Formats: sequence, structure tokens, C-alpha cells
Amino acid sequence: LKSPVFLVGGFRTGSTSLHRALSLDTSRYCSPRFVELAMPFLTLHYFLDWLESLDSRFGTSFIPSIEASFQRVLGPECMARHPMSYHSAEEDDVLHAAWHLAGWYVGTMFPDADAWREAGQMRATYDEGQRSKMSRFYRRSVQKVLYRRGEGRQLLSKSHLIEFMHAVEEEFPGAHFVGTVRDPKDTFVSWYALAQAASKVMAGGGELPREAA
Repeated sequence: LKSPVFLVGGFRTGSTSLHRALSLDTSRYCSPRFVELAMPFLTLHYFLDWLESLDSRFGTSFIPSIEASFQRVLGPECMARHPMSYHSAEEDDVLHAAWHLAGWYVGTMFPDADAWREAGQMRATYDEGQRSKMSRFYRRSVQKVLYRRGEGRQLLSKSHLIEFMHAVEEEFPGAHFVGTVRDPKDTFVSWYALAQAASKVMAGGGELPREAA
């Protein structure tokens, strides 16, 4: 974990496009994937690697089938606004929402204005000990990714959790941070549409309250 690179920005600021463009430099960077963040278990990852090797050797379709099922669950609206695939680089928010119920992604799981604001404002909501626990868990999770397939490359990570970067800076001395910025007037409509689409999937049809937005 020497000199990791963290891309940080608000929603719909171009951070995903930048992240995935940089992640194409596979000789230099290694970025976590969705399944590695949502389910950070080495045993599962090695099992999926084995399935992928079967696809390569025998022409089976285990990984494409998993990918197709995942995309079908997300639905065409989410996929149109935030394309996702099995191998694509994904953002760290997935890990924090799945395992700590922290960060702005929680708004798609619990479309409640108060819960969404509380989970997203990490420095105000969580004390130093809790943030430290989150950062250690995050470190161990990305270490597993680099241990399994890093091959000496730099970690390239992306997050919308701007307030969490203070803890990340302490956990990863020597880290580099790149910020993405876009006029909020240009991002709001796109963000709100994606948030509503994601809420319908994650919260069983619920929508993010308009007053919260």
C-alpha cells in the first residue's frame, strides 16, 4: 500500500469517468471492484477467480451469468446513469454503506431524510474511535484486493466520502488525493435521478424524499 491514489469528489462530478479511465492503466494501478467491496472475503474472491478460470479454459459462462444477473437487478435506469460490470472499478462508498451503514449511499438503502443526512456527515456523526475502526476495516479490505491481484501496483481508489478523507490520510501516509469539481447546478438533476433509481432498487420501491434533496 505504498503511495495509494484516492480520487474524491461529489456525485456526478465526473469522478467515475476519471476513475475508470485511469484504472485502464493496468500496469500501474489496481482498483477494487464492486464484489470486492460489497463482500470483502478472500475465500469468496478466490472461488470467483476459479469460476473465471473455468470460463477461460472450458468456455463456460459463470462470470457473465453473474454479471448479467447483477445488472438485471440494478435495472436499466441505474445502468444507464452509472454503468457497472463485474470487472469495472467501483467506488469505496459501497464498502462503507454495506458494512457500517455509513456514507451517502445509505440514502438509497433507507430513503429517510434524517438517516441519509446523518450517515453522510461522517465527521459530525461518528466519533474518532468509530472513524478509526472504519478506516482500519477499509485498509484491511483493500489489502486483500492487492494481496490477491495487486502484483505490486498502486491502489487507485475513488470515493464520494469527502469527510472521511481525514481518516484515510492518517491511515495511509504518503497517499495522493485528487479532487473532482463541477458546478452543482450541472450535477443536481443527474444526481437526483440516479438517487431515485437506486432507491427503487435498494429500498424495495422507496424513493429518496425530495425535501432531503
